[in-house]
Amino acid sequence: MKQEFSFYKLHPVEYGIEGIDSMDSLQMRLSRIRIAEKYATAIFSRLDQAQIQLRPYYRWNMMVVPNHYKVNHEQRKINPIVLHAPSNRKIKGTQYIIEAIDRLKNIDHIEVTLKLIENIPHNEALSMYESADIVIDQLLLPGTGKLSTESLAMGKIILSNMSYEKYPQNNPKDCPVLDVNPDTIYEVLKKIILDYDFRLAHAQLGRKYVETNLDVAIFCKKIIELSKGKQITFDYIPRFFRDYYIPNSEEENILMNEWTNYIKNEDWYNLYIKNGVRDNLIF
Repeated sequence: MKQEFSFYKLHPVEYGIEGIDSMDSLQMRLSRIRIAEKYATAIFSRLDQAQIQLRPYYRWNMMVVPNHYKVNHEQRKINPIVLHAPSNRKIKGTQYIIEAIDRLKNIDHIEVTLKLIENIPHNEALSMYESADIVIDQLLLPGTGKLSTESLAMGKIILSNMSYEKYPQNNPKDCPVLDVNPDTIYEVLKKIILDYDFRLAHAQLGRKYVETNLDVAIFCKKIIELSKGKQITFDYIPRFFRDYYIPNSEEENILMNEWTNYIKNEDWYNLYIKNGVRDNLIF
């Protein structure tokens, strides 16, 4: 991830999890993905977590049953509620959100209320999502999580790091999520908080987008079709590991090659992976 994010000029993400960069951790992750690549009927994954993948795959979305969520498009004209529900503050970029809100309140004297939702039951969190005007998902990892999908289904305005122009996630063209990162969160928040008419209009887009793209029924239908042998065009053909990744040690290099060799005889490998040697990685 560090190498790929640097390649695409994205902000780095520091997980702060002990042992995540160990050989045992790499072995666990390589075994998971290569066994799946060898035996699965189909793979669903996300671009931001697919750096070592080789097999073509389908996009995994954070899905919901839209009718389970009550829609409320209303926006507060004064003192809007900005909600953020970080599963991990460091990973989600929470500090940048707090700094932006403090600047808006204390320097620009803009009325705004930040609600941080942490360590509460999901059903209670949902009721808080309903009362919000603007929801901020994440500033470092490109894409959105369940928070965004649920909030879009309720008719909220969503801000998240989408990196539309940088990162090839192939988002639908009508995706209403507003792109933000640590460098832009303050300016984007200030603009939309002050533009009440924009907020009213933009809030109308979320529910329809969820119904069209993020309804779990769409995923279920796709699974059924794949299980019956229907050929569906892949959403992604991963290239980063094959073309760009550089091992950090000889030990890592050996482990990578062992697991690549594990899948080299699969039909899809011969179709999509170019044979050769690069930076001591054998394909």
